[in-house]
Amino acid sequence: MLQKVDPHVVCVTDAAPLTLTVDLLNPSTTYEQRQHKLKHLVQSPNSYFMDVKCITCLL
Repeated sequence: MLQKVDPHVVCVTDAAPLTLTVDLLNPSTTYEQRQHKLKHLVQSPNSYFMDVKCITCLL
């Protein structure tokens, strides 16, 4: 007799240990540059605003 198997149920009794393809503690610089600014290992903006003023504006 055949049993119906639910496609949403996964049997993990004989599963091999899972390994990550990315080192989360030591990410590469190219990987960090591709990330969103809030997803970096240390959150920082991707760019900055440079406020340049002419000499006459300072006087």
